[in-house]
Amino acid sequence: MHIQRQPNGWSCLPVAFAMALDVHYLEIIGFCGHDGSEIVFPDDVDPHRRRAFHAQEMLTFALHSGKFVTPIEKRPSSMNKYGSLFALPEQELYIRDFMSMYTGVIVGHVRGNPHAVAWDGNLIYDPNGTSYEMSDKINTEIFFACNSKM
Repeated sequence: MHIQRQPNGWSCLPVAFAMALDVHYLEIIGFCGHDGSEIVFPDDVDPHRRRAFHAQEMLTFALHSGKFVTPIEKRPSSMNKYGSLFALPEQELYIRDFMSMYTGVIVGHVRGNPHAVAWDGNLIYDPNGTSYEMSDKINTEIFFACNSKM
């Protein structure tokens, strides 16, 4: 996996997917047809006021490229119409198993801000230009398994 740097504060998702799928992030941007810069929440501050990118755009790009992506939620749950929540037990343990078998993208929060990084099975490749071992730096919410390590 080769590190790629995000050009701005709202493009970590396509850059992380580009690293995990082994393509240049401009391929994903071109496929999406936008660069995420459109201001859709004018009362917010950058980068939160930008359109940015949605995970579904990344999944669609992968499918059109003949690659697979499987989302694995850290805490999957269901809610009924009354707001009662049912969480699948011990799912947090399963996400680690998938992360040991696949490269992919980790989506979560860093210091309360949404962020996405690539994962090669051993190291995190951050679109900010750094790489590091798994830590509590990113609060993982979902892992997108992209490529088998086999």
